[in-house]
Amino acid sequence: MFNRREVILSSAAMIAGLGKATAASAPAQMQGEVPTQNVVDQNMTTAAACTDCTAACSVLTQKCIERVAAGATDFTALHGLSSDCGDLCTVAATLLGRKGPLAPAICQACADACDRLVELCSDFTDSDVDHCKTIVGRCAVACRELITLS
Repeated sequence: MFNRREVILSSAAMIAGLGKATAASAPAQMQGEVPTQNVVDQNMTTAAACTDCTAACSVLTQKCIERVAAGATDFTALHGLSSDCGDLCTVAATLLGRKGPLAPAICQACADACDRLVELCSDFTDSDVDHCKTIVGRCAVACRELITLS
């Protein structure tokens, strides 16, 4: 399982790699088409939001494991969904970082997973869950904004 240092270091490495992107880094551009600066900026914003979401979901997943082990079985569904959401966010950030043509499709799946996690998080009054819910919600918004520009 990830610890916070591993998540932060991997997130930093991913963002550093994204910083090398050029103006030709739009996710769903036709070959030879030059992307607008809005598309390039949204690509970077979305990749960063997905990376933040991955980290938040990893932390929440670990908290859920601890709580389930302590007998709080109501965290079981949250554990599964936070793991899935984090994995989708990782894939989305990776595809965005390498300008993959399937990035918009994965961003749609990512946004849907984020929405489901936000909805499930609303059933909890835990501060760790609330923190994750905020970050996950931002990721869903960023993914949808990218999709509309694509």
